[in-house]
Amino acid sequence: FLNSNHSGNPTYYSLAEDITYIGTDPYGGYALSDAVLEGNGHKISGIKLNSALFDTVVNTAIRNVVFDDITFVSSEEQKDVAILANVVDFSSYITSCAFSNCVLTLPDACCNVTAGIVAAQNEGVITNCIVEDSCEIIHQSGNCSTSSHTIGGLVGVNTEGLIINSISYVKFDLAQNKKYVLGGITAENQC
Repeated sequence: FLNSNHSGNPTYYSLAEDITYIGTDPYGGYALSDAVLEGNGHKISGIKLNSALFDTVVNTAIRNVVFDDITFVSSEEQKDVAILANVVDFSSYITSCAFSNCVLTLPDACCNVTAGIVAAQNEGVITNCIVEDSCEIIHQSGNCSTSSHTIGGLVGVNTEGLIINSISYVKFDLAQNKKYVLGGITAENQC
């Protein structure tokens, strides 16, 4: 399904066809560094995550991928909660990607969470991406009555990164007695 061509830097991955994860064990939390993930318009679907698909994305391009039917299922306390990446760092690009039927549920134990398709973006670039209205971010309860959660439809916190020509129709289903900083594209922009 995935063709890898490593001839120096960066490592190049190319989707040759759609990938549907059929396992039952939660997946996620891998670092992606000095790489290109070329989706060729193919779909990655059916993944149940216990952490973001990628923990960190550094000096990497992710492009032309459809992420469909991705569910975040962790019940552990985590600072960052995301579908694609906890952190997108330095010289990384996410381009022409689509997210559909994704459900991100904030674990009850979480306090002061940063959440979104990408939890935090530091000096990266996201361009021409869409989060469709079939995606949802859910938080219905929790043990932290005084904490605040920073939740963006595309990026939770953006620090010196660029978000260009991208749109989010994500739905929020949130507890009424909690504090939230919300944004359709990004909840907090620190540029």
